[in-house]
Amino acid sequence: MEAIFQKRTWLSAFERFHVPCLVEMSLGFICGKRNG
Repeated sequence: MEAIFQKRTWLSAFERFHVPCLVEMSLGFICGKRNG
């Protein structure tokens, strides 16, 4: 049970850090392609 909880918190922390990063990267890529 504790391992599942740890995995879930790790995943949520990973998503919280990674998802905005990926969104910004993809948005910057799209904007860069459109402007270039």
